[in-house]
Amino acid sequence: MKTTELLAAYQKLKLPEMTLTGFNAQSQTINSPAEALNWFLSQQPQAGWLQLQQKDIAFTQGDLSAIDNSDHGFLIQAEAMINDTSSISIRYNGKGGYLATAFYVTNGDTHLTDTITFLGTAKAPGKSRYIRIWDMENKRPTVAMFNGFEGN
Repeated sequence: MKTTELLAAYQKLKLPEMTLTGFNAQSQTINSPAEALNWFLSQQPQAGWLQLQQKDIAFTQGDLSAIDNSDHGFLIQAEAMINDTSSISIRYNGKGGYLATAFYVTNGDTHLTDTITFLGTAKAPGKSRYIRIWDMENKRPTVAMFNGFEGN
């Protein structure tokens, strides 16, 4: 079944909205905590969260001032939105390195997306919003890319 046919069948059931789109992801390995944090900051994220050794930080409107404290320890993982169609993720691999990934929703008809929200923590400014990317071969979600906080 083509992606467009699946979307039409889904919409007839009056389920939550799905969108036909393209999708691309690019990953790289980063070898040190300092390089990982620099990569994250260089992407100019607008909203997201970071888990550091000693502190979890959520931010909005590109305000990363809370990260500037070496007492918080090194970066373990983080997710952020760059804009409505792109986001980044970085994960510590347990061996001293990181997997850094940039996600892009593009024009196209190869994937379906929907939007989901998860309860936030006390530090988050609202529920976490994710764009879920569906694998059309297996008919299931394959990636959830961070898309900001609900209400921000």
